[in-house]
Amino acid sequence: MGTVDQTTRAVFKLAKNYVREVGEEEFGLNDFCVRAVRGALFEVQLGYLDDAVASLLAVPPRHVQAVTECFVRAVALATDEWNR
Repeated sequence: MGTVDQTTRAVFKLAKNYVREVGEEEFGLNDFCVRAVRGALFEVQLGYLDDAVASLLAVPPRHVQAVTECFVRAVALATDEWNR
């Protein structure tokens, strides 16, 4: 288990709001993959970084890249919003 500061928790909580939109519209992810990304974001909030990676890799192999990119994109959007 890692240590996650309050700002990181807030950004990753905010990122969960972007996952469905980004996942479906930009990456064409199905509901299972969207839930995997949201789960990974939640696990980061709690400090379970290994579990977050495992959640991203638990999707079918053909979706791993899109799920990972969705995760990064959602965090980037949340970070931009947080910094405004």
